[in-house]
Amino acid sequence: MQMDDIVSAGSENYRVFTFSWELIDICQYNCSYCSAMHFNISMFKEHPEWRDAWRHVLKMLSLKTIKSPFAIEILGGEPTLHPDIHDIVKGACAIENNRRVELVTNFAKSLSFFEEFDIEENKKLSIEISYHPEYCTDKWIQKIIDFSTCKYLNISPNINLPDEKKWWPQTKELLDTLKDNNINIGLNFLQEVPSGPQGSWKPEYTDEFWEYFHDYFALDETAVTDTDKFQHIDSASEKSIKSDPGVADGSMMKEVEYKTRDGETHLLSEVEINRYDLRQFKGWKCTPLMYIINMAGTVSNHCTGEELPVYKVNERNLTACRECPLDRCNCDTKFLYAKERV
Repeated sequence: MQMDDIVSAGSENYRVFTFSWELIDICQYNCSYCSAMHFNISMFKEHPEWRDAWRHVLKMLSLKTIKSPFAIEILGGEPTLHPDIHDIVKGACAIENNRRVELVTNFAKSLSFFEEFDIEENKKLSIEISYHPEYCTDKWIQKIIDFSTCKYLNISPNINLPDEKKWWPQTKELLDTLKDNNINIGLNFLQEVPSGPQGSWKPEYTDEFWEYFHDYFALDETAVTDTDKFQHIDSASEKSIKSDPGVADGSMMKEVEYKTRDGETHLLSEVEINRYDLRQFKGWKCTPLMYIINMAGTVSNHCTGEELPVYKVNERNLTACRECPLDRCNCDTKFLYAKERV
């Protein structure tokens, strides 16, 4: 199948918003492939008024004008470097219509720091632990194993799959170790970083890469779906939700519907979509449901960049159909959004 064969993709019934909250632009790491390399410039330090912006954000997300279920991704930089991160997570978990909070972290802080999150009030919380091969140590791996016994939280190591061959054996060994310890894992394909003040970067996944990790992609078959995780969603919405790494616990997407010109419907895995680059929807009609919240608390559409003032943060504006401006879907959650060729 090629992009020219496809006339629509995604699910018309998918209605879970994702708010990607870029909490802080500071990080201890400096990964060569970092998708936030142009964001991590430590402006947070220069704007002390941004420290309390989270209070405004939580009030905004509590508005009754947002009727559909949503998930909150707390991102950076490294979000655990925000001085109020424990209060932020607890407040996000308390929002009624929020179904899931994902704290995406490099897991560099101490085990005792993360154990503070393990309280009943945070039972919506998933600790999404990002594996960065350049910084992986035996101590870091053991900390994951030790933390996997937490009482109230879900933890999910999210394995960034390196395109550089020198990191493959280490990555495979990590996958085996986590599997042997019965820890759910997610696999993440690195995305292109466009040109900016710190340069650009593009992954080069070869045929040898796909063959090397082939057996690990099969772990997808045991992935838990959103239907399992969003246990409080009403039954009508629940039926429409497929597995999604953007709001799930890092497990890979099971399948996405692609319809072709000949009237056939194909269910494609995330692996197939990435390997054959079936994510080029520029100019198509789409209903993008992902929104960025920046450090100052401003909301904008993740795809179009359109800013939404607080009075426009409502169901009608959040679900508006738009023309896709992107050369490629730059997040696998976006594969699920209903898209139609114009």
